[in-house]
Amino acid sequence: MRSRLLLLLVPATALLLLGAKKIPHRAVIPETIGPTIVPQANLFLRNAPDTDPSSYIGRFIPDNMTLFDDTNGSKRTCSRFITQKVVGGGNFARDELFSASASAVASWGLPFIADVNIGGGTTNVIRVSYVLTNKMTSDISDPAGFDACCKQYPDQCTGRYLGEFLEGTGTVWHSVGKGGAVGVDVTTQYGIGKLDAKFGTTWQSAAEFTTPVYFAFKSVDTGITAVTQGCGSWMDTPPTSSAGKYFVGTSEPVSTEKESRDRAMLHSRTQAVQYVGVAIQQGQVETATTTGQRSQLASSLTDTAFVESVASGLAAYVKDEQWCVKPALDGRYDTWVLAFLPTEDTAKAAQSLLGAVPKSP
Repeated sequence: MRSRLLLLLVPATALLLLGAKKIPHRAVIPETIGPTIVPQANLFLRNAPDTDPSSYIGRFIPDNMTLFDDTNGSKRTCSRFITQKVVGGGNFARDELFSASASAVASWGLPFIADVNIGGGTTNVIRVSYVLTNKMTSDISDPAGFDACCKQYPDQCTGRYLGEFLEGTGTVWHSVGKGGAVGVDVTTQYGIGKLDAKFGTTWQSAAEFTTPVYFAFKSVDTGITAVTQGCGSWMDTPPTSSAGKYFVGTSEPVSTEKESRDRAMLHSRTQAVQYVGVAIQQGQVETATTTGQRSQLASSLTDTAFVESVASGLAAYVKDEQWCVKPALDGRYDTWVLAFLPTEDTAKAAQSLLGAVPKSP
């Protein structure tokens, strides 16, 4: 038994070098075996198991990601409202399907099979048969505070976060397609492992974890609706963020939508120039400036042509996030844009501004 377990972990290439031979299939599994199901939408295999995932609880998952692992999440301002606790799993035996990112598949040493089709969907599907020993679950201790935080800092919350981790012992299986010798150890292109039929396909055991570890996680919906693109309250009151500064740019009515957008964006960037200039003068951003430069900067910031020229150079740092375009009755356009300057780019913007300030005579 001990030697068999060791063999499960030996890569296929090493086995072939040792002279292992593929064993022909001796029984054919029917095309349909029991119900065909798909993984729960919020159930994922971890990138790497460990014994304490508490630092991952409360990490927000980007809204645009569909297949991810626990390393893709990040702690944000509103994560402080999310707490965790460990509850017993009752040594309950389960056999479930898990979604797995390409990174998680590689981390577990599993073969990457991009065309596995289970339940009509194409994804990385991994089977785990396990005994649940513990669960680390999350809780929002102050729902009102959490909701207020997400509304005040909309960029600090997403629609999901890492909210539960499963601990246990068990076996990880990967799909080898329909048909195979069931119940015996076989050598395939993916190494040595036992074949088993479950969920309408054939699985080969790939790894075992006999000591309890947190091997999987669940994502939890926050109940917070992502801010949608378009007109909104941001037009009158820009949102605030610990990660940077928002600006609302506007344009006067003009004949084309493109010109209206360009003018609104330029207006937002001229505000950024003034903001960075004040930050330099008040010592809020680290720059190497002399008294003469600061004096010349103050004078330059009153020059509209200078400010607009520098604003055009800040395009790499001040980015648009939302737009509101309203056609007027006379066929012209009014535009509002919500732009953002990340804190990490403020120093670069400051250097760009200082580089444009005319030298003192």
